[in-house]
Amino acid sequence: MLLKPFVMHHKKTLKSLEPQIWEDEVLESVRKQTINFAKAKKDQLQCTMYVCPRFCDEFVEQMCNCLLDVQIAGFGPYMDHHYFYVDSKGNGCYSCGLARQAITEFLLINTEKSIFLGAEWYDTLITFKNNPSVTSFIVEQIVISRIASAGLCLEKFHILAAQIFAFNTPTVQLSIDKPHTYYVPVQFNLNAIDFLFASIDPKTKTDCADPGYYC
Repeated sequence: MLLKPFVMHHKKTLKSLEPQIWEDEVLESVRKQTINFAKAKKDQLQCTMYVCPRFCDEFVEQMCNCLLDVQIAGFGPYMDHHYFYVDSKGNGCYSCGLARQAITEFLLINTEKSIFLGAEWYDTLITFKNNPSVTSFIVEQIVISRIASAGLCLEKFHILAAQIFAFNTPTVQLSIDKPHTYYVPVQFNLNAIDFLFASIDPKTKTDCADPGYYC
């Protein structure tokens, strides 16, 4: 099913089809279904007024294990089985990069900024050392999480630790309700930036923006 949009343009290169190809209804359905499932699990597992440990310990942990390709207890009763699964070794896996990007978007918005800073993410770089697509994805998440959690100070260049706002559109509108924010695109084919730090002064309605690029 997911190959249908590409088969229809089999004589064209992927580069010539981007970025419009990723907005195809079939491909976009992967993102929507993954995020809608995650939101439903959050509503089901979280407690009133604060994030319940069940949401973090049961759903978030299992979905992270799928991204990490590590062991999942049992058959992953709380994981999204649409595009994620447990393999014969008991490791969590994802079936396509679109699902990987979608659950990453959800985790960036709904969990701690340090979600990708555990030692297990560094260990996974060794596991996927022969897969440039996966290693670049992991490194990008680590870098963004580190800067958002601790800020960045390089001689005369300083940006603050701040919340992350993930967006899945070609452009994003800055908001005065978010005075210090890291705007992170979740479209993996967006070549403009990997993140944008915006500091807005609500009194003067002026802003200072610093784009971030991952190389």
